[in-house]
Amino acid sequence: MGLGKTVCVLTIVAEEVDKCLTPGICVIAPPKVVDEVWEAEAQKWDHTKHLKVVKVRGPAAKRDGILRRGGFDVYLVSYSNLLWLCDWMLENQPPFDGMVFDESSMMKSSSSKRFKRVKPFMPFMRRRMILTGTPASESLVNLWAQYYLLDQGTRLGKYVTHFKAEHYRQLDRMGYNLQLLKGHDELIYSKVRDITLSLRAKDHLDMKEPVVNIIKLDLGDRLLDKYKKFEREMFIEMEEEEAEIEAVNAAVLSNKCRQFTSGAIYNKASWKRLHDVKINALKEVIEQMNGQSLLVAYEFRHEAERFRKLWPNAPIIGGGSKPKETSAAFKAWNAGKVPVMFVQPQSVGHGINLQYGGHHLLWYTTTWSGERHDQTIARLQRQGQPNLVTIHYLVCRHTVDLVVLAAQRRKGRTQAGMMEALASYKKKVLAA
Repeated sequence: MGLGKTVCVLTIVAEEVDKCLTPGICVIAPPKVVDEVWEAEAQKWDHTKHLKVVKVRGPAAKRDGILRRGGFDVYLVSYSNLLWLCDWMLENQPPFDGMVFDESSMMKSSSSKRFKRVKPFMPFMRRRMILTGTPASESLVNLWAQYYLLDQGTRLGKYVTHFKAEHYRQLDRMGYNLQLLKGHDELIYSKVRDITLSLRAKDHLDMKEPVVNIIKLDLGDRLLDKYKKFEREMFIEMEEEEAEIEAVNAAVLSNKCRQFTSGAIYNKASWKRLHDVKINALKEVIEQMNGQSLLVAYEFRHEAERFRKLWPNAPIIGGGSKPKETSAAFKAWNAGKVPVMFVQPQSVGHGINLQYGGHHLLWYTTTWSGERHDQTIARLQRQGQPNLVTIHYLVCRHTVDLVVLAAQRRKGRTQAGMMEALASYKKKVLAA
């Protein structure tokens, strides 16, 4: 992540355009990447400045007009418009002969509508590329659909069921929980090595690993007793579920405990404040920044509402944020004008450059998602970051916070491993 994937693709496009080898290429990317990244990156380099880049967005009639008119070198389409694009290509000749999937982990599900709809068009694309910093952060099963877009199953097989049967052992009747067979990770990598370029920041950039600062907090005896009772009830509820359902819902059910440690809990449509332990710790961290900017990653909506009351002038980027407000906040952040900015990982997780505005990231509530965890950190830990990045974690002692943190920091982390960590913790709670 942050090693110049975008400019590499633009360089290829520029060479082919200059040699009249392509009418253009289509880039499928997250909405914020469409808005913020590709056009700006093309203008940064002398050899790509001449490329004509267009954002295919707006009402359907406007998108239709852009594609029918043609004449551009790079067509930017957001993932939210991919199904529309597939429908359009069924009836029209596209003005491009290649497709690039930026942050291709968004195509990792072979059962998704996106994958199923775009799959038939891929053999007709002369050039096919996928770009991602986290191709399989949670499971190597996620590689199958992404590589199918490139070679239509030549390397990893025509069917995902065959891929799973070859490389995994099924641990439950429904197939939700899979265990990778010993040595098959290297076997999978060897199959795709010939069409894969893998770059690691530590191999090419003079960047040190981020400093990790784990801030352990005490709930206090009264709150901790209340938490332990609440936690036990939650795990008993989980225990009553079907075994094969447990692996799917475990992290969801544990969210109730994570809400508790964050300071509030939902009750139907509203939420109830429980404590200020993490809020007070965050206040201290902000005070200790001494003018340095702090990026705060949060998980729950009630956290954002509490932040808004305490820091009314701080940008809060989440699911309901408007594109113009988000763009303005990112620009202000990178200009060093924002002391603190709150973000949901899913709102900043792909392709956004925030390395110019600060080097401190604080996890108010650590996410279960390995991909979102890594992608959020990579907004700061990337090319162009002039300072040593520091990652702060707020965690409450004797709670599920420590389980989530340990699972994220485990080497060779997989989503199955995270579920195993939670299952092990559950057994300890129920045995107590």
